Amino acid sequence: MQRLPRVSFCLLLVALAAPLVRALPDAEAAGGRLALRRYGDAVVVVKATVVLKVSYGERTMPPRENRVEINGTMIAPNGLTVTALSQIDPETLFETMRGQMVQQGAGMELAQSEVKDVKLRLYDGTEVPARVVGKDAIHDLVLVEPVGADKAGRAFTCVPMEEAPEAMSLLGTYFLVSRTSEAMLRAAIVQPVTVIGIVERPRRMILLNGDAIGCPAFDVQGRVLGICARYTAKGVPVGPVLVPAADVVNAVNQAASAN
Repeated sequence: MQRLPRVSFCLLLVALAAPLVRALPDAEAAGGRLALRRYGDAVVVVKATVVLKVSYGERTMPPRENRVEINGTMIAPNGLTVTALSQIDPETLFETMRGQMVQQGAGMELAQSEVKDVKLRLYDGTEVPARVVGKDAIHDLVLVEPVGADKAGRAFTCVPMEEAPEAMSLLGTYFLVSRTSEAMLRAAIVQPVTVIGIVERPRRMILLNGDAIGCPAFDVQGRVLGICARYTAKGVPVGPVLVPAADVVNAVNQAASAN
């Protein structure tokens, strides 16, 4: 059997998945095209190695390295990027691993952890060294910033969090801009989603009928609603939510004041 070239195979998968996306009136679809054209390059890939050293009682196991590659969103011209903390945070990854091990996980403790080799993969495939500069565990956000010569004098495409609309409509149409997996060549994509609920307590969270962790959602005018993250309970991610743009701005301000 003849094998399809990689690009042809990817296009075939996209074609098979296409009927799953509902058709939109052209006036609404124009908003999705606008968001992708303006901000597709602002969605990047955050790459890092998370090192976990686990102990059972007095016995410490050899370090375990987890390679992480997740989508993130640049939110400032200097390349400041936000993504979901639960996808890169050692304590969250450990709690998730322990929860999956049931009985064996009962005696596990996290002895040591480290996040290293952080990089940002840009839309054109360029990889830029980066570092973690802030965390907001309540909203499941982590901030990553480029470092070194790759950052100097460069203005990155970014999503302006300050231009968020004042209100969102229940059952209104919005758009998620994200990137496909490495197997799908990290292509920038857009998908229509609907706001199906808004949670006010313990904090404001927007519920969508789709998600793209670490990526932004927009209205039909191209204004950002927020960033997709996860709601965590007792350190374990339990479901996707959209963190409002105002909370992302607050996380940036708090990180700036702490540094």
